[in-house]
Amino acid sequence: MLMKNTVQLLSLVFLLFSCSANQPKDKGANVKMNAITKKKAQSVGHKFQVTNETPSKAEIVKWQQIHFTDLTILVEEIEMSWDDMYRTNNDSIYTTISDTAYFDLWPGDWFFDKAFKVAQMEFDKIELYEKITYNMAINSNLPVDVPFCVMYDWKTFESGWSKIQLKQDDLKFMSNENDIRVKINYTVDEFKSAVKENCGIEWYNEIKYVKSVDKLRSEIFTSRYTFKIVARNSKTGRVVEKFIVFTTPTSC
Repeated sequence: MLMKNTVQLLSLVFLLFSCSANQPKDKGANVKMNAITKKKAQSVGHKFQVTNETPSKAEIVKWQQIHFTDLTILVEEIEMSWDDMYRTNNDSIYTTISDTAYFDLWPGDWFFDKAFKVAQMEFDKIELYEKITYNMAINSNLPVDVPFCVMYDWKTFESGWSKIQLKQDDLKFMSNENDIRVKINYTVDEFKSAVKENCGIEWYNEIKYVKSVDKLRSEIFTSRYTFKIVARNSKTGRVVEKFIVFTTPTSC
């Protein structure tokens, strides 16, 4: 677990340095993932709307609104550069026709400790569950902005659902990640083949003569956090479930 936390910290340092330097993105596997994520978001009917509403002076927290057909969830503002990607001139309203909303996180901000709430007051009990997805990655000495490649199309570890402890009067996104024991099994040859296919020949050439797994510069990368929000109306018994997926970045 200490190694996993260290890897995540080092990865974030790489990302922040790359952002502050304002250099072009890595043109390897990261570009491929960005295209896949954008295509996935479009496929489930996401769109962005512009609003002229101005928060009241008493409103301290800025909220991003996620509109489902039967529920609206307000999430404390997270910087995700939607304007840069979608040219909406607004980061505050998010509309979906499915039961799942996808967020591409930005290296400078995260969802931890961000508040959320359900707009419909009829739901008096809220439950939050989390599922985490992990992928294999490799570090490199290549002269690229982010010398870190995640193999999204290879072996994956997905945790089971775990319940997040909430205060009903102070709902916040938290994580049980420290309680998860991740294990992805592979051989040296399997890893080399996956690197060549997912990251490219230059990445493969760095490890092609490696004979043991512990020399492969392999890492386990936390690639996606999926949250299930369960809203209950204790008077009528009505239950509504919605999902929010936070995809973690590998470059700016």
